[in-house]
Order: sequence, then C-alpha cells, then structure tokens
Amino acid sequence: MINIIPNSQIRKINYYWQDVLDYKPQDKISSSQVIPESCLKGSNKIMIFHINKISFLKTDPLLFDDVSNFISTHYSYKTVNGDCFIKNFKGTICKNDTIYFYYLAENNLMHDTLDSNYLLRLLTPSDVSSLNNLKKLCSKAELKMSNIDLTQPVVLGCFYKNNLICVSSLEFLQNDIANIKVLIHPEFEKNGIGKLTLKAICQYGLSQNKIIQYKFSETDTYSKMIAETLGFKLYVIQENLEVGGQSTEYKVQ
Repeated sequence: MINIIPNSQIRKINYYWQDVLDYKPQDKISSSQVIPESCLKGSNKIMIFHINKISFLKTDPLLFDDVSNFISTHYSYKTVNGDCFIKNFKGTICKNDTIYFYYLAENNLMHDTLDSNYLLRLLTPSDVSSLNNLKKLCSKAELKMSNIDLTQPVVLGCFYKNNLICVSSLEFLQNDIANIKVLIHPEFEKNGIGKLTLKAICQYGLSQNKIIQYKFSETDTYSKMIAETLGFKLYVIQENLEVGGQSTEYKVQ
C-alpha cells in the first residue's frame, strides 16, 4: 500500500495500533508476530492484521503454541496471510471475513448543498424511534458493522421529507483517532446521500483535529467507493480465521 498520509499523522496511527496489538517497538522485529489474546480464549479464532509490511496475529491462547510453531517454522522472515493457513491446514481452517481500515488525515473536502427535501442535523434522544425504523430496513450484516446508537458522542442524521434515511456516527478513540460508522436506507444507496452524510461528519471530526478511521468489510463495495472518493487511504487489513468454523466467504473442503 502506498503511504501518502502525512508523517505526523502516520505516527499517531501507528501509536494507536501499538496499543491495540499490545506491541512495543523494543519487541523482536520479525515479519510475522503472534500475540495471545485472552478475550479470544475458546473461540478457535485467529486474527491477522497487515500493517507496515508486517503481519500481527492475535490468536485464541489455546491455539497459541500451534500458531507460533507454524510461524517460527515458515514465516518469521516473511509475512503470513489467511491463505497460508488455509493451504497448510487443509480442511480445518476457514476465513470468516476480511476488514479494511481506511484513514483520512487532512480536510480537503468541499461542502455540498442539499436539496430542500433533505435535512442534515445532529440526532438527539428524541430521534430513537426514527433510528429504529431505519434499522428495520437494513440487513443484519449492515447492522452488525455499523452498530450505531444515540449514546455515541456524535450522531448525524439525514432526513428526507421528515423520514430518517441515513445516519453516521463518530466515536473518539486513542491517539486522536475517530472512528466513523454509517447506515443508509437501501433505497437511497445510489443517490449520493451516504457520501454526503459521511462527508459532513468527517468535516466535523477533522475540525476537532481528529484522524478519521473508516472500518468496513472487504465485500462492502459501496463503503469502499465512498472512502476512496472522499480521499481515505487503506492502511490496515484484518483477516479473521476460525478453526472448524463456517466461512461466509469460502471453506476449504
């Protein structure tokens, strides 16, 4: 991945991921590093994060020895990915999904003028019924990835003739990172409202000197199109594997 995010911002993004991965710069440098993750205990899961040409693996502690042996034998001097595991452990490991993390560090966004039928405003607790109605129209996959509710610090909604058709939220993380989420009425996906709503909340986050993180599934071509249109850059890829699980992408027979 070509890195064109300003160096000062890259440093903050790297510090954020050092915290996420519990990684310290003085740790042994190798191309693939394995980290036991207590919250994954008993899950049979392995998560691979691809950052700065290094693969960081978080794994179920019960799988740690097997994963570490595999990495030390084959991948200590080169990066590993999900396909490497699937190829080596035929029929026992599958890939559940792949998540992209895009970042926006500078505000080069132009303001847009909405048609008079549309209203863009911050949501309040009184909008909970409108948000619930929107959620009923969206798929389970969209709801799982967006997970938007009115307890989040900043929630922006777009209304069309008094009906909530798109909502985006901003969650403040460490090291000046702010994660955005979006949920859009399926009938309005192709008219640009999702992009306008995301652009507005990005402008707010950037005005607060935040680095905007946009996280979505590899299969979400709509979010990928919006991210790249707005100037986001791909920086981290997360592959989610499972021993004996049911893959949503493919499963080795």
